[in-house]
Amino acid sequence: MLELSNRMKMIYGSPVAGADVLSTMLFGSMDSMSRFLDLNRARVRMGIWPVRSNSEPEVAMGVAAALGLLLENNQDVEVYRLFAQLDGKPEDYQWSLAQSQFDVDDWQLDALGENVAVWGSLEKGVDGWTLQLQVENDLLGDDEPKTFNRTAKNLSELTLGLPDLAKEIATFVDAGEVRPLAQQYKSVEADDTGLSELYKALFQWELKLLLTLWGQEWSEDEILAARTTLLSAADSVGGEFGAWTASRAIGRAMLPGFQPVGEALIPGVPEIVEKFTDYSYPSIMLAVGLYRLNYRQEAYDLLEESVE
Repeated sequence: MLELSNRMKMIYGSPVAGADVLSTMLFGSMDSMSRFLDLNRARVRMGIWPVRSNSEPEVAMGVAAALGLLLENNQDVEVYRLFAQLDGKPEDYQWSLAQSQFDVDDWQLDALGENVAVWGSLEKGVDGWTLQLQVENDLLGDDEPKTFNRTAKNLSELTLGLPDLAKEIATFVDAGEVRPLAQQYKSVEADDTGLSELYKALFQWELKLLLTLWGQEWSEDEILAARTTLLSAADSVGGEFGAWTASRAIGRAMLPGFQPVGEALIPGVPEIVEKFTDYSYPSIMLAVGLYRLNYRQEAYDLLEESVE
C-alpha cells in the first residue's frame, strides 16, 4: 500500500502514472520517495475514514465526501479519503458496501502520515437525522478526539449546515486561510429523496477515484457513465447545492494525480457549465481543473465567458 500512499501525496502535482519507475530512477525506492514527498506537504494532513450508518450507509458516505470537499477549501489542508478497506491486488479486489463501513481502528494506510483523523456516524430516525463526527488532532499532541454533533429534521437542513461544520473543524485544526478561488454553496432546496440519490452518486464517484488511484482499471466508458449518473442526480437536486456538488466533484477528478480520468472529462466541461448556467461554480471550479491539467488557454476562455 506504500505506492497508494505516495500517489495520494502526489495528487495535486504531476500525474502519478509510472510513479514506481520514477521513484527507482530518482529516489532509489518507494520508501525513499515517500520520505521525499513528506517534505513537500500541507501542514494539515487530514484522513477521512467512513461515516458509518445502520440506516443509510451510502448517504452517510456521501456526506463524508461533501465534507471533504468543503474542508479542502482551506489552504493548509490536504484531505485523504479512506473510503474503502483495501486488501490484496487492485485487479482482484471486489468492493462491497461493508468494506466502506469500517472503524478507524480497523484499517489504516501505511506511510500516509496523516496528522488529523475524521470519522463518525449518521443515523436517520423518526425525528430526523443525527450526525456525529470525531476529530483527532495530532497537531495538538492530544490523542483525545473532539466530538462535533449536528441534528436536523431533514437532509436539506443537515446539508445546509455542513459548511459551518467544516469551518468549525477547520478552526479546530488551524487549517489556515480559505483558498482564493474556493467556492461554497449557501442554499439547499431539495427533498430527502433527491439529496439521498446525489449523496450516493457522490460517494460512488469518490470511491472509484480511490480505486483508480490504487490501480484498479476505470475505462473511459465507465468514467463517462459515472459522470452522467452524478450530473443527473445533481440536476434533479438543482439549485446551488446541485451545481456546487457536480462542479466540485468533477473538478477534483481533474487533478493531475487522477490522470487519465481528467482527460476523459474535459470534452464534457461545456455541458456542465450550460446545465448550471445560473451559477458561477462550474466555470470557476472547472477552469481550475483545466488549468491544473495545463489547458491554460481553455481555462482562461471559460472564466472570460462566465463574466460576459
